[in-house]
Amino acid sequence: MIRQFSLEAWGVRSYELSAADAAALQASGLVRAELDPAPGNYRLRAGSHIGVAAGPDWELRVESHLDVRNLMFLLCYARDPDGWKDALATFGDSKDLLSSTAWGFAAAAERALLRGLLRGYRQLEERSPVLRGRLRVEAQMAGGGLPMPLDIVHDEYDIDTPENRMVLAATQLLRRLPLTHPLARQRLRRLVSQLDGVTQVRDHRQLRIPAITRLNQHYQPALILADIVLRAMALRADSGRSRSVTFSFELHRVFEQFLAVALTASLGRSGARLSEQVTGRTLDRERMLRLRPDLVVWKGGHCHAVIDAKFKRLEQDIGGDAYQLLAYLLEFGPPRGFLVSAQGKASEHTVCAVAKQLSVRPVNLDQEPDGVLRTTDALAAELLSLGLPHSHAHPVKGSAA
Repeated sequence: MIRQFSLEAWGVRSYELSAADAAALQASGLVRAELDPAPGNYRLRAGSHIGVAAGPDWELRVESHLDVRNLMFLLCYARDPDGWKDALATFGDSKDLLSSTAWGFAAAAERALLRGLLRGYRQLEERSPVLRGRLRVEAQMAGGGLPMPLDIVHDEYDIDTPENRMVLAATQLLRRLPLTHPLARQRLRRLVSQLDGVTQVRDHRQLRIPAITRLNQHYQPALILADIVLRAMALRADSGRSRSVTFSFELHRVFEQFLAVALTASLGRSGARLSEQVTGRTLDRERMLRLRPDLVVWKGGHCHAVIDAKFKRLEQDIGGDAYQLLAYLLEFGPPRGFLVSAQGKASEHTVCAVAKQLSVRPVNLDQEPDGVLRTTDALAAELLSLGLPHSHAHPVKGSAA
C-alpha cells in the first residue's frame, strides 16, 4: 500500500511515521521531519520547495498557493523571454504541477517532431579498417604507427543531435516518476520510440539548451520545457538502485530568476545593467559579515539600487527583511533599496539615522502574464527614474559587477 503525504509550502502537518520513513521523506528535499510530542509521530515541515516525490511505498506532494499556469509562466519566461508564449501554450488547466508539466512537455515535443527528427552533423573519432574523413596522424603514431586499424575523424549527419538528446532525457525522466499520469506516460512512451537511435545521456545535468537558429526553431518550446524538467528532477539511489525520485522547484529561486530576466530586458535599453547574487562584499572590516544581495542595478559606474526578491506577501511590517536590505544599502552605497515581493502592498520606509529609503513593491503573480510583465516594466522605469547615488556610493569593483 502506498502512503500519501501532502501539505502546502511553508506548511506543517503531523503524521505517524517510523524513523526510517521520516528519514526517507526528508531525503526527498521537499520537507524536514521533526519529532512530534505525540509518540510515534513526526511533523513534516515544508519550506519554499514545491513539487512531488515518490519512494518504494510512499508519495509526497508539496503545493503552492500560486496557480500552476502562473508558475510555469515564470519558469518559461526565465529560460526564454522571447519564446515563452509558445512553450506556455502547450499547458492545460490542470491544478497538478507534475501532470501539467508532463502534458505540456509531451504536447510540445510531439509538435516539434511532427516535421521529423532534427538532423545535424557531429564529429566522430574512431578506429576503422577503411579511411573515411581524415586520418588522425598523431593518434595513429601514438598507437605504434601500425597500418591497421586507422585512427580517423569524420562528420556524421544523423539524428543524434543535442536537441534530440535533451528531449529524450526529459522524456525518460518523466516516465520514471511513478506519479506521472498513465495517459501522459503513454504519450511519453511513443516519444521514446520516435527518438530511437538518439544517445541517452547518463548525467542530464550536462545538457543545456543549444543556440536557437532557423534550423531548430520549431524545437524551441520543447527545449524550454525539457530544460525545466531536467533542472527539477533529482534521483536518489541506495546501493546502486533508485530509491526515490523528486520533481521540485524552489519558489524563491524561481521568482528571483524571473525577476532578473524581466528587469534585465527592461533596463538594458537604458544602459543600466543588472548583477545577480553579487559576492565578495562584507558589512564589517573583519570580513565576517558577508553580504549577497539578490539583484544589484549598476549605472554610470556606481551601484544605482539594490533589490531583494521575496516570494511571499509583504505588508506594512517587513520585519527582518528590512534589516537585511538596510545592510546591503550601507555597504553598496545607494540611498534606496527595493523589497520586491510576490504579493502584498506597496509601502515606503525611511531610515532617518542613515538617510536610506526602503521601498516595498509587489509584483502580484496571480494576475495574467502580460500584467506581471507590465508590473516589472513599471518597476524598471521607477529604478531608472531614481536620482544619481550619493557621492559616497561604492564604484564597481572586481567581483561586485
